[in-house]
Amino acid sequence: DDEDDEADYADFVAVPRTTDDAKRTSVMCKTHVAADFQPPSFAKTPDQVAFLSGVLRSIVFLRHLTRRELGVLVGAMRRVAFEAQTVVVREGDRRADLFYVVEAGSCDITVAGVGKVMEIPCAQQPSSSTKEAAAAQEAVLRRYFGELALLYDAPRAATVTATTPVTAWVLDRVTFKSILQDTDNKKIVLYASFIQSVPAFRELTIAQTHTLCNSLACKDYDPGATVITEGAIGDDFFIVEDGRADCFKRVDGTDTLVCEYARGDFFGELALQTDAPRAATVKARTPLSVLTIDRATFKRMIGNLRGLRKSYDA
Repeated sequence: DDEDDEADYADFVAVPRTTDDAKRTSVMCKTHVAADFQPPSFAKTPDQVAFLSGVLRSIVFLRHLTRRELGVLVGAMRRVAFEAQTVVVREGDRRADLFYVVEAGSCDITVAGVGKVMEIPCAQQPSSSTKEAAAAQEAVLRRYFGELALLYDAPRAATVTATTPVTAWVLDRVTFKSILQDTDNKKIVLYASFIQSVPAFRELTIAQTHTLCNSLACKDYDPGATVITEGAIGDDFFIVEDGRADCFKRVDGTDTLVCEYARGDFFGELALQTDAPRAATVKARTPLSVLTIDRATFKRMIGNLRGLRKSYDA
């Protein structure tokens, strides 16, 4: 009906946020992601990574992603180019399998029976209730389109035409959904290769690796943030996925650097093995991403995974 048709291109017109959210919740569709799926990765310069990361971080439904999840999406994006007057996506197309971020150039978005509803890039519609946050959001140009068809497995809701030569980055549906969906194998997609590269876990079978991956949680820390504190009760085991951290012990009233942690290193096991307080303080030196295992899971995994247990017993 007409009301449903209008909501289908809700991202292209000003509609109440509650209506948009209700519509999206009702039609969210899952995409099958194979257990052995590996996201593609295309080389990018640091500037390109920073640009794409900034754009994705500005999108409301991506703001909850960890650095690792965001990095997978950015890595999987490939660069494409369109000449002026090229129809990039066509309204009604059911073969909608790409999400677009415009790096350079501009596009018009049109809807049949309505006409032009938006230009890309453009100022974003504020989603915050505070004036300061809304003003900051408006300062970030909206450079993306095509997310609706991927999120809801629906035909394209509008036609997008390049009005100038356009350089864009595209992301495929399967990678897009493998990160956004809460699927059983999401953590395997994200972490299996990394876990297999960590010396302490190299003897694990594929099945054991998958069991370990499904037990992981990811936490991000800014430089200077405290991860664990000497003397505190320890409830988690940590594996450094990305970044660097420093380990300090209190000696004669002074925090003394005793070691450093980098990608693949782990810490926090002693407090879980002995039920003793934390023996040291660990702080992030750089932006830090760690994988964590809680106390109960840690003890269960040590009992079930012989290779992992031997790594700690050594």
